[in-house]
Amino acid sequence: MDSLPGIVFQSANDQDWSMQYLSEGCLGLTGYSAQALLRGDDGITYTHITHPEDLPRVIDTIRRHGEARQPYEVEYRIQTRSGEQKWVWEKGIFVTDEAGQVVGLEGFITDITPLKQSEVALRVVEQALRSRESFLHLVLDSIPQPVFWKDRHSRFLGCNRAFAETMGLPNPQAIVGKTDADLSAISAEDMAYYQACDRLVMERNQPDIHALEPQRYADGQQRWIDCSRLPMHNEDGEVIGLLAIFSDITDQILAHQALKTREAYLSVISALQHQLLSWRSDWKDPDLMAIFASLGQLSGASRVYGYELFEGSAPAGEPGQLLLRQRFEWSAPGIPSTTHLPEFQVLPVVPLFEDWFEQLAQGRCINLTQDQ
Repeated sequence: MDSLPGIVFQSANDQDWSMQYLSEGCLGLTGYSAQALLRGDDGITYTHITHPEDLPRVIDTIRRHGEARQPYEVEYRIQTRSGEQKWVWEKGIFVTDEAGQVVGLEGFITDITPLKQSEVALRVVEQALRSRESFLHLVLDSIPQPVFWKDRHSRFLGCNRAFAETMGLPNPQAIVGKTDADLSAISAEDMAYYQACDRLVMERNQPDIHALEPQRYADGQQRWIDCSRLPMHNEDGEVIGLLAIFSDITDQILAHQALKTREAYLSVISALQHQLLSWRSDWKDPDLMAIFASLGQLSGASRVYGYELFEGSAPAGEPGQLLLRQRFEWSAPGIPSTTHLPEFQVLPVVPLFEDWFEQLAQGRCINLTQDQ
């Protein structure tokens, strides 16, 4: 027993479980000889070198296990003769007499200081990693554009807060382990498209930058996004997933479309103006008809009418009354023509178009919606 790298001990069943035997390993562990601690030289016993903050816990552990007659294990600190603090691990069993009464302890004490130092170092590293991870999440959550990253199987490994909100998730952690199929905002068609894009990036090991894609948000809005996907690599340069970031460019697209529509309107109006300036009252002029057709298609109208103002007498009307005579009509595909209906051929200005006539006579334009 004296050759073991630790202390084999026996103790009495008294208030402090005083040591009655310590093996020679005591000197290497504590700096005190076994005899010195057993005699209590200079008032120093094993109980005295046990750290005062740990001693009550050690005594309580022994007491509780003694009541249940069960072996115990406990870790605590000791102060060596040189002043060094060490961590030790103690395991003991209770010795009973013939009547089953506890009369003492037998056990083993060994140095676990290197293990404790490793645990402390590990906690320091873990705390540093948690701090770095918290800082990384803080940075990511500060990015207004949605960001997410996936593994090789298109499973989400994480995202920032902007992406979580876009997908209707309570927080970024809720995305971990999910796929596009688990997100209610993403349709089956969109899911197939996104995963195909993911595979291309990872299989080719090449980024896909500024791809224009449809994106449905959790609130049901269908938007357009500018999405970039980049492959992620491990230390060996192998592709282990992808990182993606996108921006909502719906407003820019709508603004661009509105600008194109305005330019198209201006182009048609300019051509119409030029045609009208050179017009020789030929209502069947194919160029004139083509321009009005373009105007109808551009505006999304069902019909475009051309009416000529004249004075005459409408049915049940008065002589000299201002009238409008239909000279041509363009109808959108699927919209029936009205050219065969008499009620559309000649219309009185008053009262149907009295307000319009006054505005047009002043050179003003009229722009009304269907509801108006």
